[in-house]
Amino acid sequence: MLKVIRSPDPPYNVILPDKIRRAAREGNADAQLALAEWYDFSAAPMRNRRLAVRWFQKAAEQGLAEAQNFLGECFRDGRGVSRSRKEAVKWFKLAAQQGEAVAQLSFGYSYFWGQGVRRNRRKGIEWYRKAAKQKHPGAQCNLGLCYLFGNGVIKNPRTAVSWFQKSASQRNPEALYQLGYAYSWGEGVRKDPALAVRYFRQAANQGHADAQCSLGVIYHNGDGVKKNFIKSVYWYRRAATQDESYAQFCLGCCYRDGEGARKNKRLARHWWKLAAKNGEKKAIRLLAKS
Repeated sequence: MLKVIRSPDPPYNVILPDKIRRAAREGNADAQLALAEWYDFSAAPMRNRRLAVRWFQKAAEQGLAEAQNFLGECFRDGRGVSRSRKEAVKWFKLAAQQGEAVAQLSFGYSYFWGQGVRRNRRKGIEWYRKAAKQKHPGAQCNLGLCYLFGNGVIKNPRTAVSWFQKSASQRNPEALYQLGYAYSWGEGVRKDPALAVRYFRQAANQGHADAQCSLGVIYHNGDGVKKNFIKSVYWYRRAATQDESYAQFCLGCCYRDGEGARKNKRLARHWWKLAAKNGEKKAIRLLAKS
């Protein structure tokens, strides 16, 4: 199997070997996939998403499941081609039926939310399960969310936590956040504020805005940790810069009250206005009164 030698993380910054290009032109599906990935993920000026789609399609038409999944993602996201959810579903289905876990998740998501296909939560969950059996962390987390809210299945917080734990063992940030929430409120598990903080921090360190905001609240109130306004502001700010509206509101309050930051009415209103723009009702009401 021909593969491109890649740098640890995209964008790729290597020169594509001539033998890969030759093999792709000669019809080798693995080489076509490698060439497509190189065009898709290389740093500029090598990146060419339209050419990536062309080579993904050539490999996909030869039945290569990974290429079919990538092609589905291109149509879903409008990456190098006009967005088409129906076309995306077509390719996700072909890859999913071959056992491609990422495609099974995407195909399930399409059914669950009715994107490119008539909405059918039961079928969506069936495909989530297929991907979850292959230990795909996103599918495991999605199943947890289904059981947490009773979407397509009977609501069962304990089963939800079980799936979140499987996903979190692979460091999925959403699953880590959901476990933090579960232990914070005692949803499906015994309440444990200290354990909640641990999970929130793991998700927050991966950039999960809701987890960062939750840590801000926790340090502000002293739930499971020693109260610390400076740390509270630190986490509020990290979430606020990602447009997390409640964190923006809370950060404004910290500037108003001088908690963890020097009092500054201008900055307080600045963050409240951003929070209101993002739909935070508390900020809207507060600005209306002032």
